[in-house]
Amino acid sequence: MRPLSRRRALQLGGLGVAGIVVGGAGLAWAGTTRYDPVLGGNLTAPAVLTSAAGNLTVTLEAAAGSGPLAGRDATTLRYNGSVPGPTLHLRRGDHLGVDLVNHLDQPSNLHTHGL
Repeated sequence: MRPLSRRRALQLGGLGVAGIVVGGAGLAWAGTTRYDPVLGGNLTAPAVLTSAAGNLTVTLEAAAGSGPLAGRDATTLRYNGSVPGPTLHLRRGDHLGVDLVNHLDQPSNLHTHGL
């Protein structure tokens, strides 16, 4: 490994300081956003779809929709009309069949957690 020159050390130090300044400015800006949630609102649990006899077959419809989110009206992308979409409960070894119906203006995919 080559030794670090004084010029290169000063350049890297300057980049580090610039990164700290930009990051601090971003944090300050984020604290002044007008999209603060309304506190004290009730949480809404998504629908729960549970497998039976080792199978769960669901139709998920992806579409844009409007409605309250964090205490404010918002237009969002939704599954089956809700944010978040339904929770799918299966047991190990169960079969899952999903029909994804895309009502969006662009291509979409299905992103899952815990499979």
